[in-house]
Amino acid sequence: MTEKRPVIQLGSYESLHTSSLCYDVAWHSENRILVAKKGKMDLINFSNGDCVESSILFAGVIFTIVPYKDLIVLGNTLKGPHQEEIVVHDKELNTVKSWEVEGFLCDIAVVDNKVVLSSQLPGNLRVFSLEGESLPDIFWNGTSAGLAGCPPDSVILADGKYGKIYKKQLTSGNNLWSADVESPFSVYVDRNGVTWVRSNEKNCFTLIDPNGAILRQLKNEELKKLGEILGIMVQDDYLYVCHDNGVGRLQLHYS
Repeated sequence: MTEKRPVIQLGSYESLHTSSLCYDVAWHSENRILVAKKGKMDLINFSNGDCVESSILFAGVIFTIVPYKDLIVLGNTLKGPHQEEIVVHDKELNTVKSWEVEGFLCDIAVVDNKVVLSSQLPGNLRVFSLEGESLPDIFWNGTSAGLAGCPPDSVILADGKYGKIYKKQLTSGNNLWSADVESPFSVYVDRNGVTWVRSNEKNCFTLIDPNGAILRQLKNEELKKLGEILGIMVQDDYLYVCHDNGVGRLQLHYS
């Protein structure tokens, strides 16, 4: 008997934080989110009227934020040519570790205590420990628009050039499944193992089940007015999006 899955619809857009370009958003704690920006990361309490509780300044652009256990892992583009930095913080936003990486990084994922890096150029996925120790690369000959952790032992890759989403196992390097999604950009894996894919050119979100089957596409015409959607996150029945003018969310309605 086929399992009946709930139908999801997107509610209206609710602005949480108005700002300049925001690159990524991540959950911190109750009513608090972390927002990646040029030169800083903000901790925002949106239950208190868009209040920035604290900021950490960086010499560069924070392009991704990945919570992992009691840590927060950041990708930072430095001002030097082809130089990137991985920064690990604790929940109190104290720096635990940082190290520089050469290349054109696109996104990072953290799985099984490994930091996995994708690049804007074709080439292998680079892997580090949380202490910054270089580990063996994972073979990859495609391009990577987005990357997300999919525990255990896997990551989700968005190949924007060829319109593919892959689930890749870290230990073997094998592709466990692939799915066709036109113009994929950012990806996120929710607590149910569902992969959310943002396609800005098509103004839609594609949902893929844990076995690689496409579940549905979701659209909201309001999002066209916000410009390019960059980072996305699903938390407590809300879809959070960051864009050219800040961060907001859309409620997920199930039926």
